[in-house]
Amino acid sequence: MLRKYDTISRQALRLVLAVSVITLLLTGAARSQTAADGFNPSVNGNVFAMAAQSDGKLIIGGSFSVVNGQPRSNLARLNADGSLDASFNPGANNGVYALTVQANDQIIVGGGFTTLGGQARSRLARLNGNGTLDNTFNNSGANNVIGAIALQPNGQILVGGAFTALAGQTQNRVGRLNSDGTLDAGFSAAANFDVRAFAVQADGRIVIGGESRPSTGKRAITWRASMPTARLTPGLIQM
Repeated sequence: MLRKYDTISRQALRLVLAVSVITLLLTGAARSQTAADGFNPSVNGNVFAMAAQSDGKLIIGGSFSVVNGQPRSNLARLNADGSLDASFNPGANNGVYALTVQANDQIIVGGGFTTLGGQARSRLARLNGNGTLDNTFNNSGANNVIGAIALQPNGQILVGGAFTALAGQTQNRVGRLNSDGTLDAGFSAAANFDVRAFAVQADGRIVIGGESRPSTGKRAITWRASMPTARLTPGLIQM
């Protein structure tokens, strides 16, 4: 009798535990889908890039035409509570895939667009904090999509993507700009894959990630550039 009772008790305990786990999972799922703090913006397309400004506002870029029920062409700014910032509406005529905010809250924008803020910009531009174009940013852009932007501590700007020309010069999918937008001619790195991501390490080296060309047979590649020579050395290659 004791053994039978023990068996039933163990079965009951397993049932209770299973129900508890399911309840926790359902509760967690419900919580993850509920904006408890009121942050619940809506977008009718894809968001590919985000960057926060010093005042807590959030720049979002992607492939969309409506944010929180209002027209926005691939670029928008949210207030800290998730509501749409009505004062910010530069608009891009094609996808925005990379964003970064500088210390002065100026916004560097990269993507597949050829028009930003109603003016011709070839896949790369800088906006002032109020959303107007910064016409002092001295760069003619890229000849193909820009998919990654990162800042270095000295203010220089790393740019990556699918391009083979940047600022009017031959530059294979990765380049570096000075803070005014001019090309850093001393940065000689090049990649044979589309660059999608950067990480700047504490020692100044740059980790570069991206998607390889179909002919290589590889799906994702990560390389690291040694500074200041910017010589690329192989890192992790995932098949």
